[in-house]
Amino acid sequence: MSDINPRSYDEQIDNKIAALENHASATVAEEKDSANEKAWKTSKKYDETISHLEAQMHETPSYLKVAFITSLMVFAVVFFGSCALMPDHESERQFAESLGITLTREGEYVEFGMWIWFGTPGVAFVVTLIVMGIIRGLRDKSLSAQIAKEKSKQEAELSNISKSTAERIERVQAETEQEISRLREEKNAHRKKYEEKLRKDSVRYANSTVAQEIIELLLDGFKRSIEAADRRPHVQSIDVPFSFKVFKNRVETPYGEYDFKIKRVSCLKDFSEQSALANAIAQNVHTEIIVSYPDDISGGAVIPMEIDFDYGANYVSASMTYRAINANYVPPRSF
Repeated sequence: MSDINPRSYDEQIDNKIAALENHASATVAEEKDSANEKAWKTSKKYDETISHLEAQMHETPSYLKVAFITSLMVFAVVFFGSCALMPDHESERQFAESLGITLTREGEYVEFGMWIWFGTPGVAFVVTLIVMGIIRGLRDKSLSAQIAKEKSKQEAELSNISKSTAERIERVQAETEQEISRLREEKNAHRKKYEEKLRKDSVRYANSTVAQEIIELLLDGFKRSIEAADRRPHVQSIDVPFSFKVFKNRVETPYGEYDFKIKRVSCLKDFSEQSALANAIAQNVHTEIIVSYPDDISGGAVIPMEIDFDYGANYVSASMTYRAINANYVPPRSF
């Protein structure tokens, strides 16, 4: 596994990460769609029930109709009952006396009869209205309680749907992030193993005649670039970049190309040999520059260099940058 080109290995890992992210996004979208559908169905179910209950509350009860029919029935009963019970004035007088009322004149008999016939239905009408109002009040109270209960149940169900969906989405995202972190650690570990193997394999190149020729070519150019860097008083720091690329049949440098065919050198067999040679050259150049320039030629401090490797499709590149403080630097003067 450590022989795989880090670029290829990184692409494999990146593809796995992209697949995980796409799968997580699709799962989250499905969860949201499912939650929206459940919430819609739940809302619809409760909204229909609540609408039905509210419609019952807003129905206009037929108070007057009920009261009018009741008063007519009472009138009919009283009228026909009084006709049967009080066929003459004597019977009417006796009935009135049973109620504590004394009738002496003709007009009083008529008034008493009118009160009996129309007063009783009127009282029945009013009583019916009162009773119906009480009934409606009790009914509205009951309906209001049912509506409040249904709304509470609706909110609870919607809250549960939202909460459970959020928990599932959070779990999916957490699992995905955990797996992505593991893959990234795996990628970094592979690169470290690969470069550790390169350091071991590069030993056989370090002292070879061909490697020394390439190293001398690079060192000569790099040192000339370092010493030619601008160190005038206005330059505060010195930065000299350096890089090269190792292919199977050549080494490309900013100071010229080392062609294996022209130099009569065998081509490298595979990517591992390219990587090992690049590592050997870079380590030698790095060490030689550190030894040659413990301090900058201006007298300023040299900042430690680091080697960076990049693994292309058919090459391995190494780069580093010489950095130092320019001892000749002079801060701007005031007028």
